[in-house]
Order: sequence, then C-alpha cells, then structure tokens
Amino acid sequence: MIDPDAPGTRADPRSYALSAGSKRLLDAIAVWPALAAEAQPVSGIDITDSALTDAIRPILLSYGTEVAEGEPGMWIVPASALHRAVAAAVVDAGGIARISGAAIGLASDTAGSTVTLAGGGRVRAGLVVACDGRQSPLRDASGIKTVNWRYAQTGIVTTVRHERPHGGRAIQHFLPGGPFAILPLTDNRSCVTWTEEEGEARSNNGSGIGSAPWSWPDHAPDGRSRCISQES
Repeated sequence: MIDPDAPGTRADPRSYALSAGSKRLLDAIAVWPALAAEAQPVSGIDITDSALTDAIRPILLSYGTEVAEGEPGMWIVPASALHRAVAAAVVDAGGIARISGAAIGLASDTAGSTVTLAGGGRVRAGLVVACDGRQSPLRDASGIKTVNWRYAQTGIVTTVRHERPHGGRAIQHFLPGGPFAILPLTDNRSCVTWTEEEGEARSNNGSGIGSAPWSWPDHAPDGRSRCISQES
C-alpha cells in the first residue's frame, strides 16, 4: 500500500455520513469496533428550501432513518476517526507492506504494472488499484479521460458544540450558494458543512466565521453553539 501520509495522521476537518450498509461492511472487516465510540447515529433528517429573505425557514421534508428495528440507517463519523480506525486495521491485518510516498506515474505491460513514486522509487505489481482521489495522477497516467467543470464554490467546514441536545438530527438547508448542512456528532457536537460562492466565502472567511458564539435559526433544535474548529 502506497500512502503519502503516516498512518492515522491525516488532518481532515470533515465528517462522513455512513449508510447502514457501510457500517455493516466496516463491522465485517473489523474496523467498526475502533470507530463505534465516535460514530453518531442519525435519528432523523430535516430539509428546508426557501429564499434567504424569508423571515421563517419552515421544514420542507422531515424523515427518520431507521432501516430495521432499532438500527439507524445513517451514522456521522469524523473523517480523522475513520482514517485512524482504517490505518489501525491495516497494521493489525498483517501481510500488508506500507510504502511512504506519493504515486505520480504508472506504466503497464503484459506482465504487470510499475508505479513511479515522487521520490524516484518504483514499485512493481501484478495489479494496481488507484485510490488517489479526484485528481488521480494514476488515472491520468493510465489514459482514462474525464469531463469536468468548475462550480465556483468553496466548502467551509467547522465543528461546533451545542448548549442544547441535538437529538441526533441532521439538518440541511438548500441555499442559493449551495447546501448548508448540520451533521450531528458525538459529545453533543455537530459538523457544519457550508457550501458558498467563492467570492462570498472569501469575504465571510475573512470576517470571523470562526468567532463564537454562533446562533442558529429559531427552528433548529440546538440553539446557540460554540465554534470548536474551522477549516475552509
């Protein structure tokens, strides 16, 4: 396994929404036990879709997530916690050689493939699985074409702690600049993921997004919240 980051050290302020199926998979490969304490079950989801000028932002759609008796259909986990749990499972599994470095090139022949590393090293394998992200250098080296375009949006991520219980509910507002999601975490925290137009995001990020306290709209179940960390 080629990875540019040391095991469990990747800094990532985001959180992931895992389906019940993903949770079962992580359980089957012995990753979930290390993650369970930091996984927040989602009890329900509230969605709004109204103009910014509206005085009241009523809930347009609300639904529970339970897929079976007592089984949540969704869990929210911090990205850093998931990275640590997976890294630990790789170490515990044995038989996996970890190579520190970034893969930047790929050449294949009838006998296998050779991966070139940023430091100049090479790794030879019969099969290469590229999991190197949306701007995958190995995909490009393989000649796999993509069609892409810019949305001119910026994602702002922050973690807050609530003064009132969040009840495990996720809230999503659909705004002109993009979705604004409040995803419940353990310890009565939430991960706020805010998508905004680039110019507006730069302006807001320079004017104290990370300052506390914050106040959510009156219909939110959590009231005033304190900003713990922020990343854009």
